[in-house]
Amino acid sequence: MRFKLVFHVKKDQVFPFNYQYELSAGLFKIFNYIKESVPKYKILDNQDFLNHITFSRIEIPKRTIQKDGIKSLSKLVFLKLSIGFPDIQSGIIWKAFAHYNNCLYIFKKFNNRPPVKIKMFLKDIEFLPAPDFKDEMKFKMLSPMVLTKNDQSKYHYISFEEQELLKQKMKVNLIEKFEELYSHSIDVNFFDIEFDKEYCSKREKKDLHSLIRMKEGEKSSFSVLGLLVPFVIKAPSELIQVGYY
Repeated sequence: MRFKLVFHVKKDQVFPFNYQYELSAGLFKIFNYIKESVPKYKILDNQDFLNHITFSRIEIPKRTIQKDGIKSLSKLVFLKLSIGFPDIQSGIIWKAFAHYNNCLYIFKKFNNRPPVKIKMFLKDIEFLPAPDFKDEMKFKMLSPMVLTKNDQSKYHYISFEEQELLKQKMKVNLIEKFEELYSHSIDVNFFDIEFDKEYCSKREKKDLHSLIRMKEGEKSSFSVLGLLVPFVIKAPSELIQVGYY
């Protein structure tokens, strides 16, 4: 299921440029409440449950860029939420947010200035209908895709230049997600991914990635490399559906 969450923020709210980790921390409280509220998912490991949930960056429809971040010129901002479990509906999401007074907080620390606390008040949840899934489809990524290597190489995250490794890892991840959801295997006789060449040709290689700073302002801070490029996927439609959510 995919939803659009509508939030109210204060006038001229400024979002820091790098807030993904702090947004995740706020949302994970909501996801954990959902998991603990549904008996069949309560038994799942937290990571196994979260592997089937994806969310977008905050969509700020009217904005200006300034030195300390992105200023919202609108009091409404949006967040797309994708949940791979078909029986989790908007009602349980409302219930989870109600447990936290319908608020989502982003608490951002910095190395060289005071921390920032952003309050987002949930106004509405809109259901987004699914596309007609086919064996070949084009997608934009909802959020940066982070894929890690299994070896102990110097560069832990898979970059855009390592496309064969990217394809292999994506295929394995999708098959694993499918088997976790449906408790049976799937025959994948064909699988290919082609990244949007026109999109890539108009950008420098560094702009095809998103460097996410984790735990900024703490001694244990580190960075995660994600990929953010439109692509065409060719695979069984059942597998594509799992990837969509």
